Amino acid sequence: MAFDVTFLAEMRAQLDAAKARLEQELAKIGKRSGQDTADFQTSWENYGDKEEENAAEVAAYSDSLGLEATFEPELREVLEALGRLDQGTYGLCRQCGNKIGEQRLRARPMATLCIECQGKSDR
Repeated sequence: MAFDVTFLAEMRAQLDAAKARLEQELAKIGKRSGQDTADFQTSWENYGDKEEENAAEVAAYSDSLGLEATFEPELREVLEALGRLDQGTYGLCRQCGNKIGEQRLRARPMATLCIECQGKSDR
């Protein structure tokens, strides 16, 4: 049994909003690198030549790398979920092929496993 059109539109809207938010956050700390739309290169800010300015540059760059490492994988998951929506395979468990519950998808629109398979995977 397929998901209804209203639910799928709701999930697309959530995923589109997540994509926009993640791209905006990543654009604050760097630029896109290459063809991969989820790959960003963190920028190095130049605050000056004084020792304390150099320390601030290193700290800012380190913080930005951490954000990049968090946001890029999440953006990839969102893009993959949007791809599954376009292909008509959204909401199907990648392990067993069963339908993922609507409640689970509302809580985590990028979910690729049903509750049962996720439980097995967590063990």
